[in-house]
Amino acid sequence: MLASQLITQREAVGRELRKVAAQEADGAKFVVEKAEQEKQSAVIRAQGEVESAKLIGQSIANNLEFITSRKIEAAREVAQMLANPANKDLQLRIEATREIACKLTNLVEHLRAQ
Repeated sequence: MLASQLITQREAVGRELRKVAAQEADGAKFVVEKAEQEKQSAVIRAQGEVESAKLIGQSIANNLEFITSRKIEAAREVAQMLANPANKDLQLRIEATREIACKLTNLVEHLRAQ
């Protein structure tokens, strides 16, 4: 009787181990599927951002009024800074404003060249 009980217990342990292994495999499969979905989501999001950037760039390149408007805004900022003599970092702000205007102009030229 003892040998048959050991065989029965051994079979029961084997079944339990197979169940645990199957559950672990299902868990691993779920993790892999989740990672694949997250990867696909990131790719789709990045593609959307690229398309959005292209559309914005095309809109800017095709709309010179936008660039003119940005230059006028920059000039107003410079004028406001010049009107305030207590502004210690005036030169830095003027240079930053010039850089912004230059970058916008370069961006439009680059987009037109494409």
